[in-house]
Amino acid sequence: MDVTQTAPRRPRKPSSAIPPRDPPPSYEVAISHPHPQEVSEETPLLLGPDSAHTTNQIPTSSPRRTRPRPARLRREFSQTDSYDEGLGSPPLSPVELAENASLLARWTYRLKWYFRPIVKKKYWMPALHLMVINFPFALAAWVYLFVGTLVGTTLLLLLPFGVVIWWATLIGARAFSRWELALQHKFHLRFTDFATPTVPYRYQPSLLSGPRSPLLTASALQLETGSNAEDREHEIHPPEYQRSFLQTTYAMFLDPASYQPIFYFIVLKGATTLFMTPLIVALFPVSVILVAPAPLALRLLRRIGLWQADLAMEALEWVVVLE
Repeated sequence: MDVTQTAPRRPRKPSSAIPPRDPPPSYEVAISHPHPQEVSEETPLLLGPDSAHTTNQIPTSSPRRTRPRPARLRREFSQTDSYDEGLGSPPLSPVELAENASLLARWTYRLKWYFRPIVKKKYWMPALHLMVINFPFALAAWVYLFVGTLVGTTLLLLLPFGVVIWWATLIGARAFSRWELALQHKFHLRFTDFATPTVPYRYQPSLLSGPRSPLLTASALQLETGSNAEDREHEIHPPEYQRSFLQTTYAMFLDPASYQPIFYFIVLKGATTLFMTPLIVALFPVSVILVAPAPLALRLLRRIGLWQADLAMEALEWVVVLE
């Protein structure tokens, strides 16, 4: 009978170069002793053959690792400044906080400035004029003046009828010019004051002497020419209304300002309105529905309104300004 004896292994000494490892600081090793009745019959298999007879006397249990609490984790990471693990971010310095506050203030100011036209009346008034009022008014003026000019010129062979048509055309031209300037002044808020006469012709001081001039009444104007002109007092009376229908009609026909609105409404106003109105009616409601491009559209309409208002003033202001 061969009996082989195995020599017991010598325990390995820990090397002096490698220090023993300490358990991680974030974990706790706890050994709990369960109740002896909770030990199952399969426990001797885990303990080995030599300790099988002691299973009923010595309660055994396996070591259990418990997870640390979040408060302890936060405390340990704050002590070791371990912000690279993604559990937090380092606190901002006062300079960075000031920069963030200034950046937020700038963006807030820019947003308020961009959306300011939505709550301003001066931006909605041009849009209302260009979308609702401008096209019907321009169409009525164009039809009236075009038909009056064409029919009046054709009927000049029949002198009484042609004169009557032209008289009505010139009256309408001067009336449309005053309405146009009134609309531009009301909706575009650009023009402070302009004199609007209550008669359909321009005031002209007469060179004839006497208060009862056949034209618009004024005292005699004595023009000084040269540097050696004598000093004389000129008494200029304010213009007075001419009560004669024939004289006012004659002055209206001779006034070149009576024919200027015809060119403006037929050529300038008609072309600009026909080009701008379809684009404005098609694009502006879409921008208002989308909200974001609405301030930009309001600013653009205000600039367009001021441009066409300046054009109207340049073309029609001579008609209504007192000279």
